[in-house]
Amino acid sequence: MLIDISFDYVIAIIIVLSMLTQILFGVGILLWGTPSLILLGYEFDTALSLLLPISIGVSGLQTSENFKHINRKGIWKFIKFSLPFVILGLFFILTSDFNVEWLVFGALAVGGVLRLSVFQRFSDNISKFKDIMLPFIGIVHGISNLGGALLVLWVSHTDKTKLGFRTTVAACYFLLGIFQIVTLMLYEDEIFFFLSYFIFGILSYLILHRVILKSTNDTTLDMLLTAFIFGMAFLMGLKVTSII
Repeated sequence: MLIDISFDYVIAIIIVLSMLTQILFGVGILLWGTPSLILLGYEFDTALSLLLPISIGVSGLQTSENFKHINRKGIWKFIKFSLPFVILGLFFILTSDFNVEWLVFGALAVGGVLRLSVFQRFSDNISKFKDIMLPFIGIVHGISNLGGALLVLWVSHTDKTKLGFRTTVAACYFLLGIFQIVTLMLYEDEIFFFLSYFIFGILSYLILHRVILKSTNDTTLDMLLTAFIFGMAFLMGLKVTSII
């Protein structure tokens, strides 16, 4: 593993903005960071090397803060039925020439559609088969790093308390990051550890966490999250069609 201490303020801004929704919903670092870095021209594996350590660090802090609120039964199902497919999906992307930009665009578009109120009934019907979603969550996350939208949908139907929801999502992300980074290390001879961004991400989380959770409006934030997902999907659509 090669340590990199370079620092780009554009990436720092992306990390801070991603951290805001990470604190509120348990997702954000990978959901915004992955397509943002791809839009900036980074390769998928480089984006993973940069974002996964930050995600592991922040998700680990979020999990440890409220460990007793984790849905342990749900986490065990997630480990058995989702994580193996994350490894398979990531290995497929690393060993194939498939255009990951299309996968990222598709994951964002589907995630945004499922959050629309008009599709709420459809989302509720999916929730009746929520455990069948787990392999699909694993595959989507492995090939795009954006299984977060589906993960949130699954956890929302397994844990109804706000604190339990956020902590369970964070625990799932922590496990995802560990398995992804190990898979990446086994596949590649060398991967970068972006030390400066890792430290910056952890410090940003510790500072923002004290401020954000004291002044939140769940309905407004939920609408903003949906709008941001569609906005990022739109930008990815422009990139994969070579408009930008």
